[in-house]
Amino acid sequence: MIDTKINHITKSGANIFSELGFDADDAEHLQNELQQKIQNEKEYQGKLKIIAPKVIRFKQRSIQIRQQLAQMRQLMMQRQQVA
Repeated sequence: MIDTKINHITKSGANIFSELGFDADDAEHLQNELQQKIQNEKEYQGKLKIIAPKVIRFKQRSIQIRQQLAQMRQLMMQRQQVA
């Protein structure tokens, strides 16, 4: 049977790696590395929030232009058939 009881909760700001039994130097290194990865992810998400709407607008405009080109081709073909 799997034990599902919560026996310990790590306090906010504590070094989870120390609590998992890593020596002090390794725990600090791992904590710093994790914090850097979290910061990088936050920066990436911030940039994504700025860029994503622009990409979506560009894609929508691209689709509109392709639809307009298709309509123009269709009109040109109709005019050639009439002539």
